Amino acid sequence: MGSGPELLKHDPAIEKWVEMREAQHLNFRPTARNTRLGLLVYIAIPVIGYFVTAKTTNRWDFFLSREGEPLLKEERQKAIAAAATKQE
Repeated sequence: MGSGPELLKHDPAIEKWVEMREAQHLNFRPTARNTRLGLLVYIAIPVIGYFVTAKTTNRWDFFLSREGEPLLKEERQKAIAAAATKQE
């Protein structure tokens, strides 16, 4: 059993990196690059996701769909209307 004061060799470069990593929030500077990246990640991507979701919500209708029937709500409503006029 190796127990003693020098159980593990310490690498000064790794120790310096760990200290810098722990104090990263203290050394942060809001540069133009950081601002653009923050705006992209925290504002643009969620806004794009919201608009894509809003555009495609309630567009598809899988409820009680039969094989060969259209899944788009607009096309399904047109097909139902055409079938209703055909039966009359």
